[in-house]
Amino acid sequence: MRRKILISIYMFILGIMLGIISRLLDIYTQNLGNILSQIAI
Repeated sequence: MRRKILISIYMFILGIMLGIISRLLDIYTQNLGNILSQIAI
């Protein structure tokens, strides 16, 4: 039970970090930000 909670917390933190990185790439790199924005996951 505790392991499932920790994995969920780690996934949440990873998602936040990836979102921040994606946003920074959109702001500071025009071409790379446009390419990454068009990719559907």
